[in-house]
Formats: sequence, C-alpha cells, structure tokens
Amino acid sequence: MSIEDDVKEAEQMLGKGYDQPTVIIEPPRKVTARHNGRMVEVEEPAWVKFSTDFKAELKTLDEYSLKVFLYIGLSVNWQTGQAFPGTRLIAADTGMNKDTVTKAVENLENLGFLTIQKREGTSNIYTPT
Repeated sequence: MSIEDDVKEAEQMLGKGYDQPTVIIEPPRKVTARHNGRMVEVEEPAWVKFSTDFKAELKTLDEYSLKVFLYIGLSVNWQTGQAFPGTRLIAADTGMNKDTVTKAVENLENLGFLTIQKREGTSNIYTPT
C-alpha cells in the first residue's frame, strides 16, 4: 500500500471525500455473545451516535428539541425503525412539561429531524430522518 492509499483511507475514516451522516440511530437489537462460558442471545441497548459534523446542526435546535430527539432516538424499535412513546411518557421521563414536549416535536418535524404519523387516541409514530 502506498502513502497516497494510506492518506485516502485516513481521509475516508475522518469523513473526507464523501458525505457522512451527522446522526446514526442504532435501535436495540439481539446479538449472540459469550457469557459465562456459553453463547447466549442478549439484547444490546439503543445508541444515538453524533458525528462532529452535528455541531453545525446544534444552532437549529433548542435544548428541549434536542432532549426530545434523543429520547425518541433511544426509543426506536429495532424491527420497524420507528418510535411511539406518548407525549406524557416523554414529558415524565425527561422532566419536561407536556406542552413543551409537543412544541419540541413540532419543531423537530419542521426542521426535518422527524416524520410523524399522527394517530387519534394513542401515541404518534415517530420516524427519525
């Protein structure tokens, strides 16, 4: 491998030369892992990963919207890629007011962070975009 190849590979690892996502949401998933000398199926938790490029997007989000976006991202179902926590649950778990959560969700939709499938009498379905 030449020095030029090494440089190209390093640039790719740093996100140079192609578009990198600014946020990656990894929903919980089942994996096989070794535990106490046996292979067992375990569920890994959800992860929300931010690249350094997300810094540029922070100015578009207030602290409430960021908090709700994180909560919804950590609530994504591993089979569907969607989340459906109710507004009251989000408010209770984040320590926020229900009306503030509703405004944050609307803001996230307007900014293109979420698509929302509204449902009457039950929680909405959120798809992070």
